[in-house]
Amino acid sequence: MMRLLRNKKTLKQFFLYGITGVVLNLLGFGVYVAITWFGVEPKLTMTFLYSLGAMISFFVNKHLVFGVQYTGYGVFVKFVLAHIGGYIINFLLLYYFYGSIGYPHILVQLAAIFIVGLYLFIAFKFFVFKKPSSILERSI
Repeated sequence: MMRLLRNKKTLKQFFLYGITGVVLNLLGFGVYVAITWFGVEPKLTMTFLYSLGAMISFFVNKHLVFGVQYTGYGVFVKFVLAHIGGYIINFLLLYYFYGSIGYPHILVQLAAIFIVGLYLFIAFKFFVFKKPSSILERSI
């Protein structure tokens, strides 16, 4: 991981990903706290906000963070697959630490933001927005 962060391009992407992530997650976390304060179940709230945040994140990460110019459904499909993994991690953290152990759901969700965020950066960098190696890959 440290070797990756020495690469200037990766470091810039990580910085932009972090800044955009902080902004989007602060907004999302504020909405999460407000919705659950009104009594909506935390896992249901997380599911709704996770889906909304993922849609916004696709465009922000594709264009601003990773500067992807190529198009095709393959990038979006890989993005969805990466987020399914992130959602599962997030859900399991809430399920176990809030549902089974009884930690406050707000603290669990706050920790999940960072855990899922790191997972997604790695997935985006090396799977979703990886520069295609062939013309065939660019058209998929």
